[in-house]
Amino acid sequence: MNQDIWHGDDGSLDGQVVSYMYSSPQSAFIVCDEGVSVGVISERGVVTILERTLAGDSFDGLCAGDIKATPVHTLAESECMGEVIQVMKALGFRRVPIVDGKDSLAGIVNLTDLQRAMNRALEGRGRDLETAVTARTAAPWPQNSANSALSVSSIEAGTR
Repeated sequence: MNQDIWHGDDGSLDGQVVSYMYSSPQSAFIVCDEGVSVGVISERGVVTILERTLAGDSFDGLCAGDIKATPVHTLAESECMGEVIQVMKALGFRRVPIVDGKDSLAGIVNLTDLQRAMNRALEGRGRDLETAVTARTAAPWPQNSANSALSVSSIEAGTR
């Protein structure tokens, strides 16, 4: 979860939102009311506004509240990674705001965050398996004593 998120209220100016999205790795602006998420402005929303501006529409004085997408689907900090992935996949989200126990914005999770977390989990699991296999093969097994009598020359000669 990325806790370095940009958020503001309905009155945040559209230009500030676009400026932020241009310079930030997080491609969403969360619109909040007293710390509670009430809307999201994504790159897609900004691109739509820019296309309409280029077509001649005027958006002077446009604020975040005018272009936010609602309702906001949030997940709790306590949700497991599998649940986050399932919700994002089912709803077609590329990011989802995360809230604390008081429904206040705590962070945001995007697809890149999930990929990094999955990679760390897989690497950790790989190390755990390697350690388990090493420990298991280092311990003497009854079968190993019978096999220790074998030698390369006896195998080549066809004898045991």
